[in-house]
Amino acid sequence: MRRPRSPHLTPDASTGGFTLVEMVTVITIILILSGLVIGTAGYIQKKGATSRAEAEIAAISAALESYKADNGIYPISTDVTASKTVASTATNAGAAILYRELAGDTDGDGTADAGVKTYMEFKPAMLNTNTTRRLIDPYGNNYVYLSGNSTTANTNNTATFDLWSTGGRSSVVGSEETRYWIKNW
Repeated sequence: MRRPRSPHLTPDASTGGFTLVEMVTVITIILILSGLVIGTAGYIQKKGATSRAEAEIAAISAALESYKADNGIYPISTDVTASKTVASTATNAGAAILYRELAGDTDGDGTADAGVKTYMEFKPAMLNTNTTRRLIDPYGNNYVYLSGNSTTANTNNTATFDLWSTGGRSSVVGSEETRYWIKNW
């Protein structure tokens, strides 16, 4: 009498593993999904930074209006017609003026001076403290500020002020990149 063979020992029985085609298919699907997630994450981070810059510009604008209500004038910005690049001395000065006047820190030591009104408290992420304290946008560039009452008055809002973020682009006024700016006008 012949003994029946065990199904686990027969050479033609399925081993229960995955075929090469199945493995390649699963890996391909995982790669496609991870590509979509990574691409979307970059977009979400940029959108978040843009939304934060819009909110910060609105808050700074409200603080500037309070400053004007008390002082009758917006903080006076320097001449920025010579150079309107993000890293220029003039934009550094405008961002520093915003900090000093709105934080009440006229000596730039990081604390409000006694007897000087504070119009806005700034989060550490909004400040560049390398040399002179100045306001920076979520992209790490200076906020650019021009007052309508400056010596040149080269602003879009000549009666008030211009305040903008370059949206992460280091560019010159008048270039194609200005369409990405986040601004108050």
